[in-house]
Amino acid sequence: KNHEIVILYQPKYDLLTERMIGAEALVRWKDPKGTLLLPEVFLPILQQERLLADLDFYIIEEVCKRLKSLKEKGKRIYPVSIHLSVAHLQTKDFMKRFIGIVEQYKIPISYLNLEIDEKCFYDEPDTMLSFLLDLKELGFCTTLSHFGKNHASLDLIAKYPVDIIKLDLEYFRNHSLDDGSKVILQKTIEAAHALGKHVATVGLETDLQKLFLSSIGCDYIQGYLYHKALTSEDFEKYLM
Repeated sequence: KNHEIVILYQPKYDLLTERMIGAEALVRWKDPKGTLLLPEVFLPILQQERLLADLDFYIIEEVCKRLKSLKEKGKRIYPVSIHLSVAHLQTKDFMKRFIGIVEQYKIPISYLNLEIDEKCFYDEPDTMLSFLLDLKELGFCTTLSHFGKNHASLDLIAKYPVDIIKLDLEYFRNHSLDDGSKVILQKTIEAAHALGKHVATVGLETDLQKLFLSSIGCDYIQGYLYHKALTSEDFEKYLM
């Protein structure tokens, strides 16, 4: 309504080649003063009003529109990550509506990466497993995001059929890593790779962090060290 919901795109990169491999769709709410509010400010309100699923479908459709527009303009398009809320675990028609949007805009499934917060895996473990299996059967790439934010167990990586583990930026809250955090990060990445999964890290801010992540085999990165989140218009220019 009144274009209050704004979608930004933050580029993601392959750490080995340093080439862009995709982007993450980030949602913001523009208040009457024009200030962009972060999700932690407005998502609780939407959750209380049972509007989270509506927001997700809006974002899915806007991302598909953007990808279609870029493709029609002859731009190279990249996979875009979209966050899904726990609300969809109780939505019976999610798959039907989701596939309907994707088919409407003729977006190949490989260009949509669905991210689900670690907390959802604890709140609805059995439903989540079934949900992920359905997505996998359809061919979608899935990401377990904010891994480690709630002291996650490595069992999550083994139990659920996700393709990417995204490490939470809490590890980089400070500009340095203590020895304990380094060991946890290294072992997490080793476990993910052993199970055939890739690892992404967000919140990258310094060259030292980048050097360390490279040394322990992190696959993908995003953060201010490489690029901030961009408006749709600026993201299109960035793809030139």
